[in-house]
Amino acid sequence: MVKRIYESLMFSLEWRLYAFVITSLFLWATTGQLVFAAVQALGLQVLLLIGHTTWYYFRKEGASGFTLERVTTKIASFILRSLGSRGQ
Repeated sequence: MVKRIYESLMFSLEWRLYAFVITSLFLWATTGQLVFAAVQALGLQVLLLIGHTTWYYFRKEGASGFTLERVTTKIASFILRSLGSRGQ
């Protein structure tokens, strides 16, 4: 399990580096502030790294409970239950 998490982290880290440079340059061009752009880009890339690593791990692990269909079904049933309880 640790090996798979490590592999997913390394796979995502390389692309985060490229995305950090591109995002920093874009934000620097639009805001004109290099430090602000770098900090904002770093925060964004950290969140994306966590999200992508988690997604890649579950995809490789084959977790059937973490599929898009399963998640949307849970959300829809929660919404229906909450709407049903308001009417009573």
